[in-house]
Amino acid sequence: MQPLVEESEGGSDVVVVPRAVGAGFVQGIVTSTVMDDLKVSPMSSISGITLLNTFGITDIRSLQEKTVQLGCTEAVGL
Repeated sequence: MQPLVEESEGGSDVVVVPRAVGAGFVQGIVTSTVMDDLKVSPMSSISGITLLNTFGITDIRSLQEKTVQLGCTEAVGL
């Protein structure tokens, strides 16, 4: 699964990271949002709408879909 990066009008990047979880409290696929300050939160319709409101996005056509790949080297550099 690949992360999805969306850039808001405010210039902040929002990274949506789907991940498969097979053990523990969550079973199945969980999608999380990773903000540019590395704050992670579960992704839901409500949190998506809240993000749009937080960044003042009124026209969703201004959003761009970006696919990024992060390896261990890039993650350590964060």
